[in-house]
Amino acid sequence: MSLSDEGIIYDWNTAERSEKLAKRPFTFFDETLRDGIQSPSVKDPKIEDKLRMLELMDLMGIEHMNVGLPGAGPRAVADVTALVKALRDNKLKIKPACAARTHINDIRPIVEISQKLGMAI
Repeated sequence: MSLSDEGIIYDWNTAERSEKLAKRPFTFFDETLRDGIQSPSVKDPKIEDKLRMLELMDLMGIEHMNVGLPGAGPRAVADVTALVKALRDNKLKIKPACAARTHINDIRPIVEISQKLGMAI
C-alpha cells in the first residue's frame, strides 16, 4: 500500500467536511506521565495531579498509557501502584503500560504491581 499526500496529510482548510478525519482506525498510546515529564524544565506532578490527568485522559478516549517506570525506586512504585489501582477501581478504559529495560530490576516491580492489583500491565 503506497501512501499519497491525501493519505497522510489532513487539509484543515476543507470546509464542511463530512467524511471521517482518519481513513484507517488508530489508537492513542500516551506517554505524558513517563516521557512527558523527563525534561529538566518540567515539574514532576504530585500523585493527585497524575490521578486527575488519568481521569481526563480517559474522558478523552486515550486507550493506552505509560504510567511510569516502577524500577526507578519506591516513589515510582507507589505512583504506578496508585495509578493502576485508580484505573481498576474507577473502571477506566485506559490500559496501563510501564517503561522498563529488559533487566530483572525493572521487570520485577511491574509483575509485582500487576499481581498485587490483579490487572494486566
